[in-house]
Amino acid sequence: MQRPVRTIILTVLLCATLSGCDSTSNNPPAANQNAANTTATKATPTPSNTGDLGQLLSNASLTAEERIKATDAYVADVEAKLPGLTRKEKILKPEDLKGVTESGLEKLHGYYEGQSLKRLKTYPKGGSRKTEEFYFYNGQLVFVFIEPEGEGKQGDDRGAKGDRLYFGNNGLVAWYGQDGKPKDPGGSGYKTKETKMVTEASAFRQLAK
Repeated sequence: MQRPVRTIILTVLLCATLSGCDSTSNNPPAANQNAANTTATKATPTPSNTGDLGQLLSNASLTAEERIKATDAYVADVEAKLPGLTRKEKILKPEDLKGVTESGLEKLHGYYEGQSLKRLKTYPKGGSRKTEEFYFYNGQLVFVFIEPEGEGKQGDDRGAKGDRLYFGNNGLVAWYGQDGKPKDPGGSGYKTKETKMVTEASAFRQLAK
């Protein structure tokens, strides 16, 4: 017995609505297969904000190159936010620097995001233009920039010549001189410089409060 034409039409429309009614195949539609493949091969997202960069900086398994890259991104992020950070100024006295540094310093500026210290910058007394900038993540020193001609600048001049020191959980990761070349970790003065910067960073943090 033949089906009424109306029944056949309704059947065709129902099949179209359900995206095919081939009862001989159990495979999902091609579009769904492609979507599944795309999900399976999706790349891990790269850091796009301070939180992600912070997670990287907290990762003890990072290589030196990865830590340097993450630190540079973090420093750039702090600098971009500098106008919105709270600045606290501390006028320094000779007794403040006893046992910390022999450099003659006039003042330091601490930059805070809420209660979190992000950046410190020291300024010299007359006769010198050398400044030091310290960057912190969660209270940990991650970067120091020593600029011979930093006097008169508040923000970090990324094009300026100076020493760049990168720190990790176990101390100094890399030190690049004013010529942009890396210092030898086994060379003379490397450990001394590491100790000096860590000591200064700790003392200046307390003074900036």
